[in-house]
Amino acid sequence: KMGKGQSKSSSSSGSADEGLDPVERAVRDAIRTKKLSVARTGLETVPQSFLEIEGVKELWLQENSITSFAPCPDELWTNWKDVELLYVNENQLSEVPEQLGQLKKLQEFNLSGNKEIAVLPASVASQWTDLRQIYLNDLPRFESIPSLAVSSWKNLRILHCNNCQLKELPDEIVELRNLVMVSLNNNLLQSLPPSISSWSKVEKLFLNDNNITHLP
Repeated sequence: KMGKGQSKSSSSSGSADEGLDPVERAVRDAIRTKKLSVARTGLETVPQSFLEIEGVKELWLQENSITSFAPCPDELWTNWKDVELLYVNENQLSEVPEQLGQLKKLQEFNLSGNKEIAVLPASVASQWTDLRQIYLNDLPRFESIPSLAVSSWKNLRILHCNNCQLKELPDEIVELRNLVMVSLNNNLLQSLPPSISSWSKVEKLFLNDNNITHLP
C-alpha cells in the first residue's frame, strides 16, 4: 500500500510539472534542492524567475547564449551569496561582472569558452578566498591571471588555463601550496617562476604547446 501511495504522489507531482518549460521546471526544483541546472536551455539573459530561489548553492548555466548579467537586480546577487559552484562556461559573456565578487563562498568556477573574455578583474576574483577549482580554458583574448586574485586563492587545488594567451605567470602563483593539478597547455609561456618547487602537492602539471625552453 505504501508503494502505491508513493507512486500516486509521484504521478501527481509529475502532472503538476507538465506544461512547464525546462527553465521553469529547473527553478521549481532548485527552490527545493538549492541546485539550479539550466544548461543547454537557450538562455540569453538571466530570467526574473531566478529571484524565486533563495540560498542556492550551485548554478549550472553552461552552454547557453548568455551575453551579460547586467540587467540582474541587487536582490538576485543577495540570493546568490551562498553560491559555492558557478558554471557559466560556453556562453557569450564579454566581461566578468563586478557583482560576482559578492559570491564570497565560491569554491568552483568555470568561465571557459566565453571567447570575448579578456580580463578576470582582480577586484572580483580576490573575493573568492575559499576557491578550490577554477577553469579558464579556451579564452583566446585572455593574457594574464591577476596576481592580487592569486594571492587570495590559498585553498586552490585545481587550476586550468588552457588555450589562452598567457605570456607569464604571476610570481604569487608559487604561494598556492595546495595545488594538486595545474594545466596550462597551449599558451605563450616562456618560463615558470623559479620557486615553483613549492608546489609540493602537485601531482599533474601540463605545459604542452608553450615556448618554455627550460624548467626551474
